[in-house]
Amino acid sequence: MINKIIQWISAFGQSIQAVAAVAHVFAAGYFVFLFRGHAFWVAVGVTVYAALKEYGYDAHYEMNPPQTMTDNTEDFAGYVAGAWITYLIVRL
Repeated sequence: MINKIIQWISAFGQSIQAVAAVAHVFAAGYFVFLFRGHAFWVAVGVTVYAALKEYGYDAHYEMNPPQTMTDNTEDFAGYVAGAWITYLIVRL
C-alpha cells in the first residue's frame, strides 16, 4: 500500500500541469491567509488579478510554451479555488 502511495506522489511531481495547479492554489491561498483580516477583499483582488493575468497577459504574451485558453482557464481556476477555499477556511 505504501509503495502505491509513494509511486503516485512520485508520478504527481513529474506532471507539469499537476505541479502548476497546486502552485496556483497554494499561492492564492497563501495571500488570503496572510492577510486574513481582510480575507474577503484579498480573495476578490486575487480573482481580479488572476482574470487579468491569465486572459489578458498570458493569453497574448506568454509564448514559451504558447498558452491556450484551456491552459489559462486551468490556471485561473487554480487561483480562484485557492483564494475562495482559503477564505471559507479562514472564516470558520
